[in-house]
Amino acid sequence: MNKPPDYIQPLLYSIEKAVTKTFEAHSRLSDKEVELTYDQIRDYFHKLAQGKDPDDPYSTSPMRQALIDAILDVIEFREDAKVDSGFILNPDYQPDGRPIPSLEHFYVIGLNYLRHSVRFWRKKDGRTGYLRFIGDQLSAI
Repeated sequence: MNKPPDYIQPLLYSIEKAVTKTFEAHSRLSDKEVELTYDQIRDYFHKLAQGKDPDDPYSTSPMRQALIDAILDVIEFREDAKVDSGFILNPDYQPDGRPIPSLEHFYVIGLNYLRHSVRFWRKKDGRTGYLRFIGDQLSAI
């Protein structure tokens, strides 16, 4: 598993903190549901980056909807605070050899790292391996 660049780690931390809080409130949440949620939100931002007007991410599962809402709230807070805007079109931050063109692309990059992480830990440690891993990591901070 590739380690994410330092500049994207605050975004990942914020999202994983929201996931951990949601898991505390919904103990039946599984890694697979987190992965599906990351995929859904990543696809949403990917469409926005392409100039499309997608529907907001939604789930009929109250537990997954709580997770979606928590992640989108974190991203909205970060956007309002403009904490990630310095990475956009900045030649110092080029994850694939090109500057990051938009916040939507930045979120897609971050969610891709999170997707890989959840898959790794689920395969390594089972149904809630990722959720336990991030819970342990965040409690150690």
